[in-house]
Amino acid sequence: MNTIDLSQNVHQTIQEHPEIKPLLIELGFKLLANPLLFNTVARKTSIKQGAKLIGLSLKDIQQQLEWNGYEVIGVQDDE
Repeated sequence: MNTIDLSQNVHQTIQEHPEIKPLLIELGFKLLANPLLFNTVARKTSIKQGAKLIGLSLKDIQQQLEWNGYEVIGVQDDE
């Protein structure tokens, strides 16, 4: 099973799992569609931090990722 760590930076996560980029954009991570922002902000921001910035529930992200066949880790630490 593929594992997604919500505390890992977005850029690294997408490099490891490029197929989740459209899913994250659909969930509200609209800035990822911009190549410049993807190559800058995404290197410094985790999915968890990004969710907080855009007001998206970690449970919603976790649910969507699990529905798409991923195991999600890093949900509980630092909350």
